[in-house]
Amino acid sequence: MRFMIQNPSSQLFTVQFLTKLLLVLFVAVVFQSAVVTMVRPGGIGNELACDSDSQEVADKVRDSVEERTNTSYSQFTVVSYKKQTVAGTNYFMKINVGDDNYLHVKAFKPLPHTKEDPRYTDHLSGKGKDDEIEFF
Repeated sequence: MRFMIQNPSSQLFTVQFLTKLLLVLFVAVVFQSAVVTMVRPGGIGNELACDSDSQEVADKVRDSVEERTNTSYSQFTVVSYKKQTVAGTNYFMKINVGDDNYLHVKAFKPLPHTKEDPRYTDHLSGKGKDDEIEFF
């Protein structure tokens, strides 16, 4: 099938139309790939390496974890974590508690304007270094 353009102004219209169409398609593809990699609000994010913020949260909930597990840990180091944004932030942390033992600890950090400290929510015992952090 062959299209013939008889008049130059309609040729200009066709070029402009095709340029706009290509731009719209490009934006749609970029937007779709961005949406696929983004975390939905309320969803749990990708696993992140330990940073000062996650270690600070862990340090603030350590006493509650030790009380709950009835154990005093020689080490309490965040290895990695995932976050969930709610009305604040839930931290799902993989914590090395010494001797190649790990806990998955869930803690809630309230929004900054509340001026409240993070608080312990839950934990999973008997985890290993290679166990994936999942919602609990």
